[in-house]
Amino acid sequence: MGTNLILFLELIVDGNLKESITINSSLTPAEILKNSDEKSSIYLEFIDEIAQFQLLQNVPNPFTYNTLIKYFSPKKEIIKWNVLNLSGQKIIQGNLESQIGMNDFEIKSEDLTTSGAYILQLITASGIFSQKIIFIKQ
Repeated sequence: MGTNLILFLELIVDGNLKESITINSSLTPAEILKNSDEKSSIYLEFIDEIAQFQLLQNVPNPFTYNTLIKYFSPKKEIIKWNVLNLSGQKIIQGNLESQIGMNDFEIKSEDLTTSGAYILQLITASGIFSQKIIFIKQ
């Protein structure tokens, strides 16, 4: 079980406070200190204000079991996704409820029948994003 945190960030430029950001958590600072014997890690990603949709490479690739697909969405939206074989036939399809920021979902090996290269497509309001994924059946 991971530990949640309350984080307060300040951007100071030339000695003047420019912006402050608070990231809320379900735990209070006292609860976080109480559980100080647990190791915690913090992952921060700073995204440009004019960020656009980005599809990242699946991990692992090639994969034998499940693979994790990560993408950045600048807005909340429903995204359609497809896995196509190299002939262009849909093998798997689904819908995602995307949140603002980093999102992820898994593709399961039991949904693919043969080893080989496939094309993953994410269809958004701003376009179609695709990448090659490689499945090795065991």
